[in-house]
Amino acid sequence: MQPEFIYILQKCLRCGDCTPACPHHAIQLKDNLPVTNAGDCELCGSCLEVCPTGAREIVGEEITVDQLMQEIESDRVFYDESGGGVTFSGGEPFMQPQFLEALLQTSKARNLHTAVDTSGFVDTAILRNVSKYVDLFLYDIKMMNNERHRTFTGVSNSLIFKNLKWIVSAGKRVIVRVPLIPGINDDLKNMEHTADFIATLGGIERVDILPYFAESADKYRRLNRMHKMNDVKSPSNGDIEIIKTTFESYGLAVVIGG
Repeated sequence: MQPEFIYILQKCLRCGDCTPACPHHAIQLKDNLPVTNAGDCELCGSCLEVCPTGAREIVGEEITVDQLMQEIESDRVFYDESGGGVTFSGGEPFMQPQFLEALLQTSKARNLHTAVDTSGFVDTAILRNVSKYVDLFLYDIKMMNNERHRTFTGVSNSLIFKNLKWIVSAGKRVIVRVPLIPGINDDLKNMEHTADFIATLGGIERVDILPYFAESADKYRRLNRMHKMNDVKSPSNGDIEIIKTTFESYGLAVVIGG
């Protein structure tokens, strides 16, 4: 993971000390709040040193397979006691396929249970090669209509469905995860189409319904990024229950949250 700057508004005193402290002039006060120009920020850390409340942080680091495996192995006692293992998530772990494969291969060599949480939008050859080191796939399905999928994600869902069908045919354990986003994919037609598709695959262990949480907007503010879903609210408990019942009517085991 590349290092990245985050800003925590709730901690900021608006003292302005960070502005003159930046040698690259990347921070400007706007409406009495420090705004960082990401293009000018060199992640030098000068602003962190003068911030009295820790409102400014640099997160993320580059790490090797061996270094990460040391971190994973440090929790082995919890894996052994719970019967769990290591899950590679993100973001999208297949964005770094060679790194992911090396981690999975090493994990299996050390008798660790492995899971990969993925959108499924990955070259099929890469997926097949890596899958031999994966015990469980946590696989996202967002939307069945291809054009709507393109509108909201920027890509077609055809490769995603193709890969999921192959994973199931290969006998892999699969939990399908369906994010529930009001006004985008929570309409009953899409939910019924999704449930029908999953049911016809056979071999799916269960479906996890993942309700959207509006609180996620705070993460975008910290990263100084535009949040395009400010008007989207979390689904109500009643709506969630209707979706759960819909999936169960297709003979699927369903968990809320997963």
